[in-house]
Amino acid sequence: MNYTATLDGWGANPATPDNILLGASSRIYSSVTGNGRSSLIAKGWTITDSAPDGGVCAASALPVVFSSISAVIKDSRLVVNWATLSETNNDHFDVEISNDGFDFISIGSLVSKAKDGNSETIIEYTFSKTIHNVSLLGSSAFVLGLAFLVVGRKNKILLMVFGVAGFVGINAGCNKQNYIKTNSSNNVYVRVAQIDKDGLKTYGRVIKARMDEE
Repeated sequence: MNYTATLDGWGANPATPDNILLGASSRIYSSVTGNGRSSLIAKGWTITDSAPDGGVCAASALPVVFSSISAVIKDSRLVVNWATLSETNNDHFDVEISNDGFDFISIGSLVSKAKDGNSETIIEYTFSKTIHNVSLLGSSAFVLGLAFLVVGRKNKILLMVFGVAGFVGINAGCNKQNYIKTNSSNNVYVRVAQIDKDGLKTYGRVIKARMDEE
């Protein structure tokens, strides 16, 4: 009932965006009042729910049941820990981050520890990666801009050459160390995606990474 009411609300709202992928595996909608679902599909939505009520639900069990997830940033390193209660046909996990909690990028993967991707016991995972704050690059550009104001015309071309070379060097160093670029707000949101052996993807909940300043 709640799922159908949610679809109806989104379908009736003129501000609802177009072309959304809604992962709703194992959800059943009303075949009588589910007009909102049809409206969303007409707006370009792809909805991966299971079946209308009275129909046959092909996949009633979630491929992975998450138990917990946590994320902490310490000394410019992001560490994500999560656990699964069960796994079915699981292949691997993708760790994704975002600065706003909406637009995510993948920063790495971990293969499932479950034998053949199947488990009925708790399995714990840990993922870590260095992160880099792009405000540092912004500061470099700011300093370079100040330098242009105080040097003479004869030195400006030389300064520009060194500036470009330094900027390229910074980016090359970041790429070599596999840095992740985040903004200066210190907001890093994390979610873990589960990908099964058929390529289907489901997500755990979104959390905000905690800053460990100790």
